[in-house]
Amino acid sequence: MTPKDIFSALKAGAPDKASGDGMSRRNVLGLMGGGLAGTVLLVSGCSTAELASSKNTSSAQASGSPSSSGGESMIASALAAEVAKRWPHGETVWPGLDYKKHNIVLIKPTQDFKAEQAWLINTSGMRELSASERNSVAVPPAFDKIDFEGMKSVSLSTTTSLSASGGAPTDSTATAAPADGKVEDLYRVATHELVHFYHQDSAVASATASRNTAYPIDPEPRYMRRMLLRNLQMAFRDPAKRDLHLGYARYWQDSWMAKFPKEASAIREFDIREGTAKYIENYMMVVDPSLSKEALAEALAKQFKESDYYTSVDLESYELGYAAGIVMDQTMPKWKENFYASKKTPAELLLSSVTARKEEDNAEVRAEVEKRVQKANSEDAPAIKTVDDALSDTSIAFLRYSGNLRQLQYQDSYTYKGRDVLIKPTLELAAEGGTITVKLPAVFNSGDADSGYIAPLPKGSYSFADGVLTVTGDQVSGKAKAKKTQESGREVFTITLTN
Repeated sequence: MTPKDIFSALKAGAPDKASGDGMSRRNVLGLMGGGLAGTVLLVSGCSTAELASSKNTSSAQASGSPSSSGGESMIASALAAEVAKRWPHGETVWPGLDYKKHNIVLIKPTQDFKAEQAWLINTSGMRELSASERNSVAVPPAFDKIDFEGMKSVSLSTTTSLSASGGAPTDSTATAAPADGKVEDLYRVATHELVHFYHQDSAVASATASRNTAYPIDPEPRYMRRMLLRNLQMAFRDPAKRDLHLGYARYWQDSWMAKFPKEASAIREFDIREGTAKYIENYMMVVDPSLSKEALAEALAKQFKESDYYTSVDLESYELGYAAGIVMDQTMPKWKENFYASKKTPAELLLSSVTARKEEDNAEVRAEVEKRVQKANSEDAPAIKTVDDALSDTSIAFLRYSGNLRQLQYQDSYTYKGRDVLIKPTLELAAEGGTITVKLPAVFNSGDADSGYIAPLPKGSYSFADGVLTVTGDQVSGKAKAKKTQESGREVFTITLTN
C-alpha cells in the first residue's frame, strides 16, 4: 500500500479542530503497508479515521475506568455483552456480513508493549487468555488484522479510544475514558475495522486515490460537500420533503464534481470504503430486531453529527456514506446488491435517478465553513513553513527509511506542492541497531507515491559514527544503523525498518 492507496484505519470523521471545542481536527492512528503509508484509520481510518456526536447508551455498561482496579476486566465483559447483543444481526445490515465468524482479541498492554492481560470476545462469549495465548498475539498500538483460533479477527488495545464526539483511534494511555464510553469506542473500532479487513475485497481501488486535502484549504469544496450532507440528513429526517432535499443534494453533488473534478476522483475510493464502513458501524450500534420501524429510524437519526463541520475532504466521506445509505434503505431497499460493482459512491447511487434542483446559497453555512477553514489554515501554517524551510535549505539533513511503516499517528494530512504532508506526526522507526522517534511539526514525502516520509533533522541534533546515526532532542531522538549519502548538496541518512 502506498500513501495514495491506503484504507482508513480510522473509523469515521473526526471532529474539526477549527470548531473551537478544544479537540483536534483529527488524531489518526493508521494501518500502513507497502513502501510507505498514508493514513487512517482516520476509525473510525483510519478518521481520519469517528463516533456519533451524541453517544448512544451502551446496552452493557460498566463502572469505573480502565485505570481502576479490575477496570479492563469489566470493560471486556461489557464489550462482550454488546457483541453478543448486536453482532449476530450483521447480515441484516449488509449481505454476507457475518460477525459470528469473527473474533476480538482485547489486550491490556504494559508500558513496553507486552500483553499484561487479554480476552477473547465473540458472539459465543468471552474468556481470558492464558499467558501463552496472549503472548502469541502482537500488541497493537490501536488495532490490527489477525487470525486467531482459525477465525478472521481484530486485535484491540485497551488504550484505544475515540474522541468524545467521535474520531479516529488514538492512544489514550494518559487519559482514560469513562468505562461506558470506552466500551462504545472499542465496539465501534472493532465493528468498523472488520469491514475494511475482510468485507471490502471487491471495493474499488485506485492508484490515484488520496484522502489528503490540498493546502491551503479551499472553503468552496468544503461548503459544497457540507450542503450535500445537510440535504441528505434532512431527506432522512423529513420524508414529506425528501424529494426536495434529494434534488438539492444532487445539485450540490453535481456542482462539486464539476468544479473540483480532481478532488472528486481522488476521494472516490474513500467515499466508498469509509462511507460504507461508517454506515455499517453506525447501524450496528443500534441494530435490534425488536425495534419498530419508527424506533429504528429515530435511533439511526441520532447517529447524525449535524453540528460537526469538516475542513478535510476524507472526514466527509464517513458521514456522507452513512446518510446516503440510510436514505437508500428507505427508497432503494436493494441498493446493497452488487453495490461495489457499481463503482459508485453511496451518494452517487442514491442520486443517480434524481433531477437536480438548484438551492440558493446558505450564507450562514458558508460563513461557518469559511471561518473554520481560515482557522485551520492559520493553525497549520507554521508546520507547513517548516516543510518549505527544509526543502529550501540544503544544510538541513534528511532522515528517510526503506521498508514497511506499519503504523503512525498524525493530526492532519495534506497535499502540498505535489507532496504528501503529515502535520504533527509521531513515527516510531524501529530499524537495524535501534529505534528513532520522530515528533516534528511536519514530515513529507518526495512526491513519489511509493516513497516513505522524510524527516528533516534539526541542526546540531545528530551525529554519525561507525555507521550509526544518533539523534537527540525533543523532536527527533534515538539511534539506528544508517547509510549516509550526499544528494544535491544535502546529507541524507537512510535507515532500514525492521518492524
